[in-house]
Amino acid sequence: MRLDYIKKIVILTGAVLSVSIVGLTNSRADGADTALLQQIANNTMMIMQYAQTLPAALEQLTTMALAWTGEDKSETTGNMQKSFTALGDLLVADQATQTSSGLIQQLNNDLLGPNVSPTSFPTANDVTYSTVLGQPFFPKDPRKSGGVNPVYNYIRNASGIKTVHIFPAGSFGGSDSDQAKYRSYYNAVMAAESFNAYVLSYQYADGNQYNSAQAGLIGQASSKDWIATVSSENIGTVLRQLLIYQSQAYVLMTQLFQTQKQMVTAQTMTNALLISNNAVNESLLLAKAQGVQPS
Repeated sequence: MRLDYIKKIVILTGAVLSVSIVGLTNSRADGADTALLQQIANNTMMIMQYAQTLPAALEQLTTMALAWTGEDKSETTGNMQKSFTALGDLLVADQATQTSSGLIQQLNNDLLGPNVSPTSFPTANDVTYSTVLGQPFFPKDPRKSGGVNPVYNYIRNASGIKTVHIFPAGSFGGSDSDQAKYRSYYNAVMAAESFNAYVLSYQYADGNQYNSAQAGLIGQASSKDWIATVSSENIGTVLRQLLIYQSQAYVLMTQLFQTQKQMVTAQTMTNALLISNNAVNESLLLAKAQGVQPS
């Protein structure tokens, strides 16, 4: 039934009831009957006053329903679509420039020099970060021995875990103070290298899979076709899609929080190593403060 028909029915019904009520109240009645009729008239008039607001309420509900289910053709949404698409295309293009345009290989050549060959430097894949991303310096590793894992070797090199440190076992022959200083230095360095290896092990486990998945999601979320689809879908469908993205945002926020904690830990270890490496300068300052000429 159309909205204007509903309006007419409400108005006509109110008019008929009003005439009937006025006729009843004007008829001869005494005592309780007159009071009862008057109360009925008052209540009915009040109901009709509320009923007359029904068409306006129905019209507002219709407008709201159309707004929720209709296609979004607003200028604001169109401008947002253009901006998001441009930003998404730029992010994806930047990743492609880094990984697939030859830029990494060119930087690797600058790093290792022009004379590097599989014969002169067969372990080149172990020192280039592009190896982790699936683009080793030598596409075919020149080492013949089985079990070679360039990504794992890169993690070991980058973390410093392969750096040799003499274990402070037994007595070195030096003073107790000097031996204690070395043990403190050894412990700090080993702890830092262990943490470095743990953090970089994520790169080993992930490789380039995260970058690929990220590029795919960025492309979908910023695609003009997808945004146009969202603009024309029912709001219920859009809300479900928003919940999906919200869930993924929670996962990424958790990962970001974990990364921040690791950054703070790394900074703390860096400070500890700086303190340890400054032991020589500290000894000189202490000797001067005590009036002792350093040997």
